[in-house]
Amino acid sequence: MTDNPFNIFEDMLNGFEDFLKTSSKNKPKENRLTKLEALIQTFEQEVSKGDKKFLKSAVVNYNDFVTKTNDQRLNKAHALASTFIENFSLGHSSLKRYVDATNDPLPNLTEALGLLAYQTKHFKEAIELFGEDPICEESALAYVCSQFNTGNTKITMYQSKLKPIINTSVLANTIIGKLHFDKEEFKKAEKYFTNAAEIEPENEEVRLNKFVNLLQQNKYDQVYPHISAFYVETGSKKTKEDLNSRLDGREIKVDMYTPAVKMYVIIKGLAI
Repeated sequence: MTDNPFNIFEDMLNGFEDFLKTSSKNKPKENRLTKLEALIQTFEQEVSKGDKKFLKSAVVNYNDFVTKTNDQRLNKAHALASTFIENFSLGHSSLKRYVDATNDPLPNLTEALGLLAYQTKHFKEAIELFGEDPICEESALAYVCSQFNTGNTKITMYQSKLKPIINTSVLANTIIGKLHFDKEEFKKAEKYFTNAAEIEPENEEVRLNKFVNLLQQNKYDQVYPHISAFYVETGSKKTKEDLNSRLDGREIKVDMYTPAVKMYVIIKGLAI
């Protein structure tokens, strides 16, 4: 038996209870870990080791125990593990219990919960958690997207919040462009759709959004002569029929931000 019982977790995907009993038999009574303590250490150490295979099973199998126990440290550890393997629903639930029971949660924890709320489409909750001045860029973008998803059409708010990234973010330009488009302010929208297309000229939907807005202004000469270049530069596989259908539909598509690839922000927040 090793000094650290958690070194053998790879062998207990379906046998946590057996593991706990086995490790306890060989330890002095006063040094034995409770199930709660063992589970906290398990989640934290497996995240540290990067063992997603084990955690994908464990966070689900022990979710009921975590919920019923409602221990603060266990809630946080379970949220960390769940988020690490991108089970955002469980991560959100556990972290929400943790934050709700904390009188004065650290800003990084509130920010992490806001990102999880956004990821799980609890948009109103996300807005409330982020407040008007999110700490990091990921949270600021999630805040704006939450506002967009709840129907906020106040363009000045979006312009203010997205100003720091307006020259680098396709999404920032697309959101503001669509808001102008929906108000039939096509000339104002053109500026943002053009910006988006310049940032990512290879992005098929971004280029099509620009075309749609130009067509709304009857600027056919800026669309149809450029279709061949569109195919070359984007590598689009759309058939002629699909392309015409997309343009005739006069719809602006917004590829909404999903912070799954930015989960290090949440992990960092939970690890403190």
